[in-house]
Amino acid sequence: MSKNFKRMLAMIFAIIMTLGVIPYGNSIETVEAAFISYDSTVIYLSEFEGEQSKIAADVDKFVKNTFNSSSHTNIEKIKNGKEFIEAWNYMPSNQKVVVIDTHGDPSGLCGIGGENIIFSSSMMSQLKWKNISYIVLLGCNCGHYDKRTTNIARAFSDRFGVPVIASDGTVLTSKKHNTGKFESAAVKSYFWGTYYESWAKYNTSGRSDGYGWLVYTPKNSSNAYQGKLYQISRGTYTVYELLNTYSNKPGYLTPLSPK
Repeated sequence: MSKNFKRMLAMIFAIIMTLGVIPYGNSIETVEAAFISYDSTVIYLSEFEGEQSKIAADVDKFVKNTFNSSSHTNIEKIKNGKEFIEAWNYMPSNQKVVVIDTHGDPSGLCGIGGENIIFSSSMMSQLKWKNISYIVLLGCNCGHYDKRTTNIARAFSDRFGVPVIASDGTVLTSKKHNTGKFESAAVKSYFWGTYYESWAKYNTSGRSDGYGWLVYTPKNSSNAYQGKLYQISRGTYTVYELLNTYSNKPGYLTPLSPK
């Protein structure tokens, strides 16, 4: 079912409910929750066509194992910032997992080819509030440690009060083999030197390597992990493995200074 067709159905049901035919609230969001129900979302850049199915399968597996419930993951393809904002605002209010598969850098999500910022921290007010359990950002350097107080991962975490998993390094994956695995790479000796350079230009602390996959916890959280920053590990993970590692073992992860 296409995105536009689902939205058309939602509008029809909203009109019917407004007339009092169906005993629900009269907002489109209520209709979506009642008739087009999904509890997790994958938003992906059109350039990454082919990755989304395995990501969605990983999310479904994680939700089933962690929340002991079946998962219905919606997939939204975008080409630019306007479509990203629309896809986000279209999501039902309660989401267990949201995965954003775009290019990136510390200041925001990047578009096709990774050249231009399509969504930055300063645009957060354009996103409707969602109650989310986990966010995963697959864009390069979205979690760059040297920009840890201002990067896009920190912005999402604090805006929505949710742990955000993001990379302190360039994110590599095999489009050819479509393994569903994502590597956070930053070391200078890495075979693809340009990947090191994309990380190094934001490296203001003189580090020789990135920390890999990090978890940004929200500053406004009431739990023990309030505002803290954790290292999952360097290396290659599926989305399921990233989520599962943080969900099951937050106390065993390496804490990093958020200051």
